[in-house]
Amino acid sequence: MDFEVRRGQIAIWIILAVVLVAAILLFLLLQRNIETDITPRGTEVNSFLALCLEPSVNEAKRIMLPRGGLLEKRNTVMFNFQEVEYLCVNNGFYDACINQHPLLLREMEDELEEYLNPRVNICFNELKDYIENGGEKFEFEQNYDVDVSIIPDDIVVNVNRGAEYRKKSGEESNYRDYRMEFASGAHGLATIALEIAAQEATYCYFESIGYSLYYPRYKVTRYQLSHPTKIYYINDTLTSEYMMIGIRSCAMPPGV
Repeated sequence: MDFEVRRGQIAIWIILAVVLVAAILLFLLLQRNIETDITPRGTEVNSFLALCLEPSVNEAKRIMLPRGGLLEKRNTVMFNFQEVEYLCVNNGFYDACINQHPLLLREMEDELEEYLNPRVNICFNELKDYIENGGEKFEFEQNYDVDVSIIPDDIVVNVNRGAEYRKKSGEESNYRDYRMEFASGAHGLATIALEIAAQEATYCYFESIGYSLYYPRYKVTRYQLSHPTKIYYINDTLTSEYMMIGIRSCAMPPGV
């Protein structure tokens, strides 16, 4: 009988110990969440800036990709109420087109840098307000540099700007370089657009169906407008992003 009592008491103590450990773990977890909430993404300035900048990056993609990869219009053709940039064009007859944007990816990066530059400054000011409304201090240099790289599956925004974050406790953190990555299929879309332009410039033709079969991630559709003008619609089925480009190549004169 005593043995049964002792075994029952041991079981109770084990249960209490498990409950106590679980309570401690729960407290630590809640404490961690609270600390994360009262600081900018757990004192991660980089994360705050990325969240602030993301809508602007998405807005830029919505403008530039359907237009042929460029934010600024140069030489466009209207298709489905959208101005589409000619990537390869020859306004004469018989001859193949000439690629108007052989450095398309670099152009896209340059335009994104110009587009995002003032928005980066807005995000720094929003971060300053956020921190200082909490009774802490955030100061940053007036001069800064923005560099954009379009790489496979990402748009990378690098910002160089000195900043100092002083907490209530007196702890100081210094920042200089910030790297923000935004998922995007822009690199793949632009690469295919350049391949289309290269083949149109060489053969006056691009095999869109065969390309789509060989690279199933991308669906390439060709729309014929007036005889020499074609629109290529490149769809990234993984990201649901798409790019349209205009081509005018090997035009034949009327009556031929």
